[in-house]
Amino acid sequence: MKQGPREPGRGAGGDQPPVPAPRRRTPAWWLQSALLLAGALMLLTWTARWLEARAFQQRASRELDAYAATVAPAGTIADATVPEPAATAAHVDAAAHGDLQPDPVAQARPSRATLAAAHRTARTLARRAQAKPHARAAATRRLAHRSGIIGRVEVPRVGVRAVIAEGTSTRVLAHAVGHVRWTPLPGEPGNVGLTAHRDSYFHGLAGVRRGDLVRVVTPDGTWRYRVTRVQVVPPTRTDVLRQGRGSSLTLVTCWPFRWIGPAPRRFVVSATLDPSPTLRAAR
Repeated sequence: MKQGPREPGRGAGGDQPPVPAPRRRTPAWWLQSALLLAGALMLLTWTARWLEARAFQQRASRELDAYAATVAPAGTIADATVPEPAATAAHVDAAAHGDLQPDPVAQARPSRATLAAAHRTARTLARRAQAKPHARAAATRRLAHRSGIIGRVEVPRVGVRAVIAEGTSTRVLAHAVGHVRWTPLPGEPGNVGLTAHRDSYFHGLAGVRRGDLVRVVTPDGTWRYRVTRVQVVPPTRTDVLRQGRGSSLTLVTCWPFRWIGPAPRRFVVSATLDPSPTLRAAR
């Protein structure tokens, strides 16, 4: 019996489709796969570094607070400022010994003798701090020598809050704000230099303005600065860290903030020390 012609695409039994030929990998396919793999590796690397930096910040912040608590127990007061007008003689004596307690007669008007004693206490502490400027950062130096941690910088209005570590190497700036080694430590006379990457801890500086509060927390105390100037300069302008007679703070990062690749200029925030920082008692 004769069989009719077979239909295209059918096998000998008439019900099996032909096996399609394998597709050839084109250069575009290989390029796309390579780019996807590179993107995935970059994302994993960035995530790992972000987690490492976050863990360091949390661990260093806890170590800073714990060390500061051992250096200056709660309630210790030794700042060179005049007490509030409502203070009494008992308050002045308690402040000098680090045992300040609420006064039930705090609203009483102080006598001239009380105010005179308060001014004498303030002048004595101020002279003591000026005579031994490095003693104002003694605990900070010990902590930096032990663990490399200097303190913590905070700019509340723009959300900057990060641990400060000694040095400005690539490794340091990967997980902390760096302290420029040849500048003084917070609390010492001179211009304190801090630097960080624009896309990490100093990203919030893009919104900083004159008058903003900058706090630097160290084992020796909390130092308050007020922003006095914001400027963009070439990278060759190292004079922004020039030392002067007063106590100041300079924050440096790269600019523009949204620049891809090495940034061509520097964003500099200058601040001066508030006249009444909170000091902890030196040991």
